[in-house]
Amino acid sequence: MSHRVTVLILGGRLTPNLIGILLLRPKAVEFIVSEDTPTRYKDVFEVLRQVVDLDRSAVPQYLSAYDFIANRDACLAVVQRHTDAELIFDVSSAPKIMGLAAYEVARFFHQRAIVVDTANGRLIDLVPPSAVPVPIEIDLAQYLACYGRRLKPTFDFERLSVPQQQAIDAAVYLATAGPAAVEAMDKLRSWSQGKGKRTIPFKKTRPLSSDAREVLRQLESFGLIANLQEQPDGRVQYTILNDMDWKYLEGTWLEVYVWHRVLQCRDEQGRPMFQESQVGLSFEIPSNGARKQIDVGYVYRGQMIHVSCKTGSNPFKTEYLDEIRAVSSLIGGRFTSRLFVTNAFAPPDTDSDYTRFLAQAKDREIVVVTGEELPKIGTILKEQASRPTYPRI
Repeated sequence: MSHRVTVLILGGRLTPNLIGILLLRPKAVEFIVSEDTPTRYKDVFEVLRQVVDLDRSAVPQYLSAYDFIANRDACLAVVQRHTDAELIFDVSSAPKIMGLAAYEVARFFHQRAIVVDTANGRLIDLVPPSAVPVPIEIDLAQYLACYGRRLKPTFDFERLSVPQQQAIDAAVYLATAGPAAVEAMDKLRSWSQGKGKRTIPFKKTRPLSSDAREVLRQLESFGLIANLQEQPDGRVQYTILNDMDWKYLEGTWLEVYVWHRVLQCRDEQGRPMFQESQVGLSFEIPSNGARKQIDVGYVYRGQMIHVSCKTGSNPFKTEYLDEIRAVSSLIGGRFTSRLFVTNAFAPPDTDSDYTRFLAQAKDREIVVVTGEELPKIGTILKEQASRPTYPRI
Protein backbone atom coordinates (compact mmCIF):
# COMPACT_ATOMS: atom_id res chain seq x y z
CA MET A 1 0.00 0.00 0.00
CA SER A 2 1.40 3.37 -1.04
CA HIS A 3 0.30 5.58 1.86
CA ARG A 4 -1.63 5.77 5.12
CA VAL A 5 -5.03 7.44 5.70
CA THR A 6 -6.64 7.89 9.11
CA VAL A 7 -10.43 8.04 9.39
CA LEU A 8 -11.47 9.98 12.50
CA ILE A 9 -14.86 8.99 13.91
CA LEU A 10 -15.58 12.06 16.03
CA GLY A 11 -17.98 12.38 18.92
CA GLY A 12 -16.22 12.65 22.27
CA ARG A 13 -12.82 13.80 23.54
CA LEU A 14 -10.46 14.82 20.76
CA THR A 15 -7.15 14.32 22.58
CA PRO A 16 -6.89 10.58 21.70
CA ASN A 17 -7.57 11.33 18.02
CA LEU A 18 -4.84 13.96 17.89
CA ILE A 19 -2.34 11.69 19.61
CA GLY A 20 -3.11 9.00 17.05
CA ILE A 21 -2.33 11.42 14.22
CA LEU A 22 0.99 12.47 15.78
CA LEU A 23 1.96 8.88 16.56
CA LEU A 24 1.03 7.27 13.21
CA ARG A 25 1.71 10.25 10.89
CA PRO A 26 -0.79 9.48 8.10
CA LYS A 27 -0.60 11.22 4.76
CA ALA A 28 -4.28 12.18 4.83
CA VAL A 29 -7.23 12.27 7.20
CA GLU A 30 -11.00 11.81 6.69
CA PHE A 31 -13.73 12.94 9.08
CA ILE A 32 -17.01 11.29 10.09
CA VAL A 33 -18.69 13.43 12.75
CA SER A 34 -21.62 12.83 15.06
CA GLU A 35 -24.47 15.27 14.45
CA ASP A 36 -24.80 15.58 18.22
CA THR A 37 -21.35 17.19 18.49
CA PRO A 38 -20.81 19.10 15.23
CA THR A 39 -18.20 21.45 16.72
CA ARG A 40 -15.76 18.55 17.15
CA TYR A 41 -14.68 18.93 13.52
CA LYS A 42 -13.85 22.62 13.89
CA ASP A 43 -11.95 21.97 17.11
CA VAL A 44 -9.83 19.15 15.71
CA PHE A 45 -9.24 20.95 12.42
CA GLU A 46 -7.79 23.98 14.25
CA VAL A 47 -4.98 21.72 15.47
CA LEU A 48 -4.60 19.54 12.39
CA ARG A 49 -4.20 22.54 10.09
CA GLN A 50 -0.83 23.14 11.78
CA VAL A 51 0.44 19.59 11.18
CA VAL A 52 2.84 19.50 8.25
CA ASP A 53 2.55 17.05 5.35
CA LEU A 54 -1.04 16.12 6.22
CA ASP A 55 -3.85 16.31 3.65
CA ARG A 56 -6.90 17.41 5.64
CA SER A 57 -8.97 18.63 2.70
CA ALA A 58 -11.64 15.93 2.96
CA VAL A 59 -15.15 17.28 3.51
CA PRO A 60 -16.52 16.15 6.90
CA GLN A 61 -19.60 13.93 6.94
CA TYR A 62 -22.11 14.67 9.70
CA LEU A 63 -24.20 11.63 10.60
CA SER A 64 -26.58 10.46 13.26
CA ALA A 65 -24.76 8.67 16.06
CA TYR A 66 -27.56 6.04 16.02
CA ASP A 67 -27.72 5.24 12.30
CA PHE A 68 -25.56 2.15 11.83
CA ILE A 69 -26.28 1.82 8.09
CA ALA A 70 -25.43 5.44 7.27
CA ASN A 71 -22.17 5.24 9.22
CA ARG A 72 -21.25 1.90 7.65
CA ASP A 73 -21.89 3.33 4.17
CA ALA A 74 -19.78 6.40 4.94
CA CYS A 75 -16.89 4.14 5.97
CA LEU A 76 -17.35 2.04 2.83
CA ALA A 77 -17.17 5.21 0.73
CA VAL A 78 -13.83 6.06 2.35
CA VAL A 79 -12.53 2.60 1.44
CA GLN A 80 -13.59 3.12 -2.17
CA ARG A 81 -11.86 6.52 -2.32
CA HIS A 82 -8.57 5.11 -1.04
CA THR A 83 -8.23 1.70 -2.69
CA ASP A 84 -4.41 1.77 -2.59
CA ALA A 85 -4.03 3.08 0.98
CA GLU A 86 -3.55 1.57 4.42
CA LEU A 87 -6.66 2.73 6.26
CA ILE A 88 -6.79 3.35 10.01
CA PHE A 89 -10.24 3.80 11.54
CA ASP A 90 -9.71 5.70 14.80
CA VAL A 91 -12.73 5.05 17.03
CA SER A 92 -11.16 6.47 20.21
CA SER A 93 -13.85 9.13 20.63
CA ALA A 94 -16.60 7.53 18.55
CA PRO A 95 -20.14 7.04 19.88
CA LYS A 96 -20.82 3.31 20.23
CA ILE A 97 -22.88 2.68 17.08
CA MET A 98 -20.59 4.82 14.90
CA GLY A 99 -17.60 2.94 16.31
CA LEU A 100 -19.23 -0.44 15.63
CA ALA A 101 -19.91 0.52 12.02
CA ALA A 102 -16.28 1.56 11.49
CA TYR A 103 -15.06 -1.60 13.23
CA GLU A 104 -17.14 -3.84 10.94
CA VAL A 105 -15.81 -2.15 7.79
CA ALA A 106 -12.21 -2.32 9.05
CA ARG A 107 -12.57 -6.02 9.85
CA PHE A 108 -14.18 -6.89 6.50
CA PHE A 109 -11.47 -5.12 4.49
CA HIS A 110 -8.58 -6.22 6.75
CA GLN A 111 -7.76 -2.64 7.69
CA ARG A 112 -6.84 -1.26 11.10
CA ALA A 113 -9.28 -0.06 13.76
CA ILE A 114 -7.62 1.59 16.74
CA VAL A 115 -8.30 3.08 20.14
CA VAL A 116 -5.82 5.47 21.78
CA ASP A 117 -5.75 4.67 25.50
CA THR A 118 -4.50 7.92 27.04
CA ALA A 119 -4.99 6.64 30.61
CA ASN A 120 -2.34 3.96 30.09
CA GLY A 121 -0.27 5.66 27.41
CA ARG A 122 -0.78 3.20 24.56
CA LEU A 123 -2.43 2.66 21.19
CA ILE A 124 -4.52 -0.51 20.91
CA ASP A 125 -5.43 -2.25 17.66
CA LEU A 126 -8.98 -3.64 17.66
CA VAL A 127 -8.35 -4.95 14.14
CA PRO A 128 -6.21 -6.96 13.89
CA PRO A 129 -6.79 -7.97 17.54
CA SER A 130 -3.51 -9.84 17.83
CA ALA A 131 -1.40 -6.71 17.39
CA VAL A 132 0.76 -5.68 20.35
CA PRO A 133 -0.26 -2.32 21.92
CA VAL A 134 1.97 0.55 20.82
CA PRO A 135 3.36 2.76 23.62
CA ILE A 136 2.72 6.48 23.18
CA GLU A 137 6.32 7.67 23.02
CA ILE A 138 6.65 11.06 21.36
CA ASP A 139 9.52 13.28 22.48
CA LEU A 140 9.52 17.06 22.27
CA ALA A 141 11.50 17.29 19.03
CA GLN A 142 9.14 14.78 17.36
CA TYR A 143 6.08 16.58 18.67
CA LEU A 144 7.23 19.96 17.38
CA ALA A 145 8.40 18.49 14.08
CA CYS A 146 4.77 17.50 13.43
CA TYR A 147 4.02 21.23 13.34
CA GLY A 148 7.06 22.04 11.22
CA ARG A 149 9.08 23.49 14.12
CA ARG A 150 12.80 22.79 14.44
CA LEU A 151 14.27 23.43 17.87
CA LYS A 152 17.40 25.44 18.57
CA PRO A 153 18.84 25.54 22.11
CA THR A 154 19.37 28.98 23.64
CA PHE A 155 20.94 27.77 26.89
CA ASP A 156 23.93 25.51 27.52
CA PHE A 157 25.17 24.49 30.98
CA GLU A 158 28.67 24.16 29.53
CA ARG A 159 28.89 27.92 29.03
CA LEU A 160 28.39 28.64 32.72
CA SER A 161 31.43 29.17 34.91
CA VAL A 162 30.14 26.56 37.39
CA PRO A 163 29.34 22.82 36.98
CA GLN A 164 25.80 21.85 36.00
CA GLN A 165 24.88 20.36 39.37
CA GLN A 166 26.09 23.49 41.15
CA ALA A 167 23.90 25.62 38.89
CA ILE A 168 20.91 23.36 39.59
CA ASP A 169 21.54 23.57 43.34
CA ALA A 170 21.61 27.36 43.09
CA ALA A 171 18.30 27.33 41.19
CA VAL A 172 16.66 25.13 43.82
CA TYR A 173 17.93 27.45 46.55
CA LEU A 174 16.60 30.58 44.83
CA ALA A 175 13.21 28.99 44.19
CA THR A 176 12.77 28.08 47.86
CA ALA A 177 14.44 31.01 49.65
CA GLY A 178 11.28 33.10 49.81
CA PRO A 179 10.83 36.87 49.52
CA ALA A 180 14.49 37.55 50.31
CA ALA A 181 15.47 35.85 47.06
CA VAL A 182 12.93 37.95 45.14
CA GLU A 183 14.44 41.13 46.61
CA ALA A 184 18.03 40.07 45.96
CA MET A 185 17.45 38.88 42.38
CA ASP A 186 15.34 41.92 41.47
CA LYS A 187 18.17 44.27 42.57
CA LEU A 188 20.79 42.11 40.90
CA ARG A 189 18.88 42.40 37.61
CA SER A 190 18.74 46.19 37.80
CA TRP A 191 22.38 46.69 38.88
CA SER A 192 24.25 44.14 36.78
CA GLN A 193 23.56 45.11 33.17
CA GLY A 194 26.59 44.96 30.89
CA LYS A 195 28.73 42.62 28.81
CA GLY A 196 31.42 40.12 29.69
CA LYS A 197 33.10 40.04 33.07
CA ARG A 198 31.98 42.97 35.18
CA THR A 199 32.30 44.28 38.72
CA ILE A 200 29.34 46.13 40.18
CA PRO A 201 30.77 48.72 42.60
CA PHE A 202 29.32 49.94 45.89
CA LYS A 203 28.33 53.27 44.37
CA LYS A 204 25.99 51.56 41.87
CA THR A 205 24.05 49.57 44.47
CA ARG A 206 21.56 50.45 47.18
CA PRO A 207 21.17 49.07 50.71
CA LEU A 208 19.79 45.51 50.87
CA SER A 209 18.04 43.79 53.76
CA SER A 210 20.11 41.37 55.79
CA ASP A 211 18.11 38.44 54.36
CA ALA A 212 18.75 39.57 50.78
CA ARG A 213 22.48 39.91 51.52
CA GLU A 214 22.42 36.32 52.77
CA VAL A 215 21.02 35.29 49.38
CA LEU A 216 24.01 36.96 47.70
CA ARG A 217 26.39 35.13 50.04
CA GLN A 218 24.78 31.86 48.98
CA LEU A 219 25.14 32.81 45.31
CA GLU A 220 28.84 33.42 45.94
CA SER A 221 29.15 29.99 47.55
CA PHE A 222 27.57 28.48 44.43
CA GLY A 223 30.10 30.37 42.28
CA LEU A 224 27.60 32.49 40.33
CA ILE A 225 29.00 35.76 41.70
CA ALA A 226 32.49 36.41 43.03
CA ASN A 227 34.36 38.84 45.31
CA LEU A 228 31.27 39.79 47.30
CA GLN A 229 31.90 42.69 49.67
CA GLU A 230 29.46 44.39 52.03
CA GLN A 231 29.26 47.79 53.70
CA PRO A 232 27.63 48.46 57.09
CA ASP A 233 24.75 50.34 55.41
CA GLY A 234 23.81 47.25 53.38
CA ARG A 235 25.39 48.18 50.06
CA VAL A 236 27.29 45.46 48.23
CA GLN A 237 29.95 45.02 45.58
CA TYR A 238 30.41 41.86 43.52
CA THR A 239 31.72 40.44 40.24
CA ILE A 240 29.91 38.51 37.50
CA LEU A 241 32.34 36.38 35.53
CA ASN A 242 30.70 36.04 32.10
CA ASP A 243 27.58 36.70 30.04
CA MET A 244 26.05 33.24 30.51
CA ASP A 245 26.34 33.57 34.28
CA TRP A 246 24.57 36.91 33.96
CA LYS A 247 21.77 35.44 31.84
CA TYR A 248 21.40 32.67 34.39
CA LEU A 249 21.07 35.17 37.24
CA GLU A 250 18.76 37.34 35.16
CA GLY A 251 16.17 34.58 34.89
CA THR A 252 17.36 31.32 33.34
CA TRP A 253 17.75 29.89 36.84
CA LEU A 254 13.95 29.72 37.16
CA GLU A 255 13.66 27.83 33.87
CA VAL A 256 16.31 25.37 35.08
CA TYR A 257 14.46 24.90 38.37
CA VAL A 258 11.21 24.03 36.58
CA TRP A 259 13.06 21.76 34.11
CA HIS A 260 14.79 19.96 37.01
CA ARG A 261 11.51 19.41 38.85
CA VAL A 262 9.89 17.98 35.71
CA LEU A 263 12.64 15.37 35.50
CA GLN A 264 12.12 14.47 39.17
CA CYS A 265 8.40 13.69 38.75
CA ARG A 266 7.48 10.04 39.29
CA ASP A 267 4.34 8.03 38.58
CA GLU A 268 2.57 5.73 41.05
CA GLN A 269 5.05 2.95 40.32
CA GLY A 270 8.01 5.22 41.02
CA ARG A 271 9.04 5.45 37.36
CA PRO A 272 9.92 8.75 35.64
CA MET A 273 6.60 10.33 34.67
CA PHE A 274 7.98 12.18 31.66
CA GLN A 275 10.22 10.85 28.92
CA GLU A 276 12.17 14.10 28.82
CA SER A 277 12.10 17.82 29.52
CA GLN A 278 13.98 20.55 27.70
CA VAL A 279 14.96 24.03 28.82
CA GLY A 280 15.87 27.15 26.85
CA LEU A 281 14.63 26.54 23.31
CA SER A 282 13.57 28.58 20.31
CA PHE A 283 12.09 27.86 16.90
CA GLU A 284 11.85 29.88 13.72
CA ILE A 285 8.68 30.92 11.91
CA PRO A 286 9.67 30.34 8.26
CA SER A 287 7.24 32.93 6.88
CA ASN A 288 8.98 35.89 8.53
CA GLY A 289 12.17 34.53 10.10
CA ALA A 290 11.10 35.52 13.63
CA ARG A 291 12.08 33.25 16.49
CA LYS A 292 9.75 32.19 19.30
CA GLN A 293 10.95 31.12 22.73
CA ILE A 294 9.99 28.06 24.78
CA ASP A 295 11.39 28.36 28.30
CA VAL A 296 10.51 24.81 29.36
CA GLY A 297 8.72 22.14 27.36
CA TYR A 298 7.82 18.52 28.10
CA VAL A 299 5.50 15.93 26.62
CA TYR A 300 3.06 13.69 28.48
CA ARG A 301 1.70 10.78 26.43
CA GLY A 302 1.85 12.74 23.20
CA GLN A 303 0.61 16.05 24.68
CA MET A 304 2.83 19.07 25.24
CA ILE A 305 3.05 21.20 28.38
CA HIS A 306 4.50 24.64 27.65
CA VAL A 307 5.95 26.64 30.58
CA SER A 308 6.87 30.32 30.42
CA CYS A 309 9.05 31.62 33.27
CA LYS A 310 9.28 35.25 34.36
CA THR A 311 11.37 36.74 37.15
CA GLY A 312 11.16 40.18 38.71
CA SER A 313 9.06 41.93 41.31
CA ASN A 314 6.14 42.71 38.96
CA PRO A 315 5.82 40.17 36.14
CA PHE A 316 2.01 40.17 36.09
CA LYS A 317 1.60 41.75 32.66
CA THR A 318 -0.96 40.92 29.99
CA GLU A 319 1.71 41.04 27.28
CA TYR A 320 3.36 37.96 28.82
CA LEU A 321 0.08 36.04 28.65
CA ASP A 322 -0.39 37.04 25.03
CA GLU A 323 3.16 35.88 24.33
CA ILE A 324 2.43 32.43 25.76
CA ARG A 325 -0.78 32.12 23.77
CA ALA A 326 0.95 33.25 20.57
CA VAL A 327 3.66 30.60 20.94
CA SER A 328 1.25 27.80 21.85
CA SER A 329 -0.95 28.67 18.86
CA LEU A 330 1.97 27.63 16.65
CA ILE A 331 2.56 24.27 18.34
CA GLY A 332 -0.85 22.74 18.93
CA GLY A 333 -3.02 25.51 20.42
CA ARG A 334 -5.60 24.03 22.79
CA PHE A 335 -3.90 20.63 22.45
CA THR A 336 -1.18 22.05 24.74
CA SER A 337 -1.28 23.02 28.41
CA ARG A 338 0.18 26.43 29.26
CA LEU A 339 1.73 27.58 32.53
CA PHE A 340 2.99 31.01 33.58
CA VAL A 341 5.57 30.55 36.36
CA THR A 342 7.16 33.38 38.33
CA ASN A 343 9.27 33.76 41.47
CA ALA A 344 7.27 36.86 42.43
CA PHE A 345 4.80 36.35 45.24
CA ALA A 346 1.11 36.92 44.61
CA PRO A 347 -0.12 40.42 45.59
CA PRO A 348 -3.09 40.73 47.99
CA ASP A 349 -6.55 39.89 46.71
CA THR A 350 -7.36 43.59 46.97
CA ASP A 351 -4.86 44.37 44.21
CA SER A 352 -7.14 45.11 41.25
CA ASP A 353 -4.34 44.83 38.66
CA TYR A 354 -3.46 41.33 39.85
CA THR A 355 -7.11 40.30 39.96
CA ARG A 356 -7.43 41.49 36.36
CA PHE A 357 -4.28 39.56 35.40
CA LEU A 358 -5.70 36.34 36.85
CA ALA A 359 -8.97 36.86 34.97
CA GLN A 360 -7.03 37.39 31.73
CA ALA A 361 -4.99 34.23 32.39
CA LYS A 362 -8.18 32.26 32.95
CA ASP A 363 -9.67 33.64 29.74
CA ARG A 364 -6.55 32.45 27.87
CA GLU A 365 -6.56 29.08 29.70
CA ILE A 366 -3.14 29.69 31.28
CA VAL A 367 -2.31 28.34 34.75
CA VAL A 368 -0.50 30.89 36.96
CA VAL A 369 2.11 29.68 39.47
CA THR A 370 3.57 32.29 41.86
CA GLY A 371 6.58 32.38 44.16
CA GLU A 372 4.94 30.90 47.24
CA GLU A 373 3.99 27.83 45.15
CA LEU A 374 7.46 27.15 43.71
CA PRO A 375 8.50 24.64 46.42
CA LYS A 376 5.62 22.37 45.32
CA ILE A 377 5.95 22.98 41.58
CA GLY A 378 6.62 19.28 40.93
CA THR A 379 3.12 18.39 42.12
CA ILE A 380 1.64 21.18 40.01
CA LEU A 381 3.51 20.03 36.89
CA LYS A 382 2.27 16.45 37.36
CA GLU A 383 -1.32 17.59 37.84
CA GLN A 384 -1.27 19.80 34.76
CA ALA A 385 0.00 16.87 32.72
CA SER A 386 -2.43 14.19 33.90
CA ARG A 387 -5.39 16.28 35.17
CA PRO A 388 -5.06 19.72 33.57
CA THR A 389 -7.01 22.67 34.90
CA TYR A 390 -8.01 23.49 31.33
CA PRO A 391 -8.72 20.24 29.43
CA ARG A 392 -6.72 19.73 26.27
CA ILE A 393 -9.02 19.09 23.33
